[in-house]
Amino acid sequence: MGSAPRRTYRILGLGEQPSLSVALNGGALYLAIALSGVIGGVAITTLGPSSLGLLAAAGLILVLGLSEVAHRLPERTPLWTRA
Repeated sequence: MGSAPRRTYRILGLGEQPSLSVALNGGALYLAIALSGVIGGVAITTLGPSSLGLLAAAGLILVLGLSEVAHRLPERTPLWTRA
């Protein structure tokens, strides 16, 4: 099983409204994809094409840090298994 189904199941276990959590996650993903083009375009225009590598490395470090924080959060019991 890939990581996407596991991530979806984990998201379903968060919050009081599981479907809203999944919808917000999808919305955040689409927003991040849209912003990456804008940020890349601004970086090329203002700093030049050679800055994209450093910008990508900074983004990677940020995402890895956020991933580590999320990994260390305690997992919650999914709502559908609660008594």
